[in-house]
Amino acid sequence: MRQIYDTSAPKKTTNLSINSALLHEAKALKINLSATLEAALLNELKAAHRDLKTRNTFYLPIKWQAYPRTS
Repeated sequence: MRQIYDTSAPKKTTNLSINSALLHEAKALKINLSATLEAALLNELKAAHRDLKTRNTFYLPIKWQAYPRTS
């Protein structure tokens, strides 16, 4: 099966806003937030791809889309 995303892509630092109580509980239980978010995003991507296929919607991955040239 084809990968939904490039698993060898480098990690990128980002900022997120989440419920402070939720963050506190996750830290207390030593839950890896990055790994948890990546797993949740992968599940969402898979569901979105299934939905697109069900609706027979054409999907073109971002890396294959045409971008305007910048001079």
